[in-house]
Amino acid sequence: MTPEEETAFLADQRTMTVATLGPSGQPHMVAMWYVLIDGLITFSTFTKSQKAVNLRRDPRITCLVHSGDTYHQLRGVEIAGTAIAWTGISVAVAMLALWALKAVGVPVAFWPESFGFVITACLAL
Repeated sequence: MTPEEETAFLADQRTMTVATLGPSGQPHMVAMWYVLIDGLITFSTFTKSQKAVNLRRDPRITCLVHSGDTYHQLRGVEIAGTAIAWTGISVAVAMLALWALKAVGVPVAFWPESFGFVITACLAL
């Protein structure tokens, strides 16, 4: 894919596999929803999640976004780099609103306090 095709592909998808490094160096992989914001792949997670703990210890991250139900339809984009983390409820509220807008076309402007604090991580394309 060209860079323009990669950006369009990433804008059309919403789920990616996030790989961070666990304490023993073993990859830790999870599925996450994301949104593109100004060319950054952006996602939020709870501060106590394993991926957040891993990223605080070692900010290296690899993300894979893929689609296709059969082999000839399979395509994907891998992005590897260093995560940049922001903390705080205001960032989380903005992320939740963007996810809701992308997922169902309706922005959500609240963040239940029971969700706890989050880390929003960004990775440049």
